[in-house]
Amino acid sequence: MKVALIVLDAFSSRTVGPDTTPMLWSLAHEGGWNPEGGIGELTGATYPNHATFVTGLSTIEHGVITNRVRVDGRWVSSAVTGPVGVDDTQPVSTLFDACHAAGLRSVAAVGDHNLIGVCAAQRSDACWPPTPSIPVGTRRNIGGYIADDEVVGAASRLDVASADFVFVQLDSVDGARHHFGADSAEALAQARLTDASLASLLELLRPCWDDSVVMVVSDHDQEDIGPNAPIDLTAHLHDLTEDGQEVEVENQGTAALVVGEVRQSRLLAIPGIEGVRSLDRRHHVVWGQPGQSFGAEASKLAADHGSPRTTGQLALVAGGHPAVRPLSNLVCSARPAATAWARWVAELLGVDLPAPTLTPA
Repeated sequence: MKVALIVLDAFSSRTVGPDTTPMLWSLAHEGGWNPEGGIGELTGATYPNHATFVTGLSTIEHGVITNRVRVDGRWVSSAVTGPVGVDDTQPVSTLFDACHAAGLRSVAAVGDHNLIGVCAAQRSDACWPPTPSIPVGTRRNIGGYIADDEVVGAASRLDVASADFVFVQLDSVDGARHHFGADSAEALAQARLTDASLASLLELLRPCWDDSVVMVVSDHDQEDIGPNAPIDLTAHLHDLTEDGQEVEVENQGTAALVVGEVRQSRLLAIPGIEGVRSLDRRHHVVWGQPGQSFGAEASKLAADHGSPRTTGQLALVAGGHPAVRPLSNLVCSARPAATAWARWVAELLGVDLPAPTLTPA
């Protein structure tokens, strides 16, 4: 059996249709999909959800809650750390590690080069880019990351047809939505192009289609940034601190992570805060009204993600293997959580992933 997990970054389920995305539409009806999509992790951002896709763990368990991770008293890119667990020091096992332990071949090709580190894809049998950097001469999308067709070309060179586990991320829709708006004409045009790139990618798997299970997901949705000034939580730290406890803030688009033993009532008392979700006693995700951004400066993006409104994910299963039908039934019957995909991959391939260890607060 071959299992492919394909991530179309920032791709919304509401974009899927016979005219805009004929490849996705065909796959959805060949296999199965949930029109309401899946449910992503908070924060609704790229690196937290990708870390979940390869570990099957929640953000609080694998340690990547925002695009950055706090290590040794400072915030660093999760591209440097990868999934490091609740203590920010111990690497967390991924699907790539599990495949290696079972003697199975895994490959990865991504448009956002940072995902090589975030997902620990360097521990696969072959990955592209080979390091968390963009190779010289590689064509880029409007977001500055690798163009979709370049990723498909790399997947061909990695010989995905011979791999047991294939992980691919196409990034270009994310950049178009960030720059032009979540549901802009430009973003829709890029969705059509990404759908065509997906078709080219799947052609690489056609020789082994009858033995394949293909999962197509997205990591998050986006929302347009509104006219309100951003909320700067650092200006409210004195209102959050109790008994000398240290409190830190990490902004993530239309949400923010507050680290410290803070009562939810104190967070909700801050002007502009609409909701709070505590991941555990020390980690709290906050958000405001639709389109409310966080940070000391106004966002330069037309759309962003982070809040629960942006945790919607594409959720689709196809392929020719008999396992596709029961898996499709699961996806269609209830919105799948982001944590489910790695568990399903592991079950299909007969490999082991670390069991969840934490219960959300």
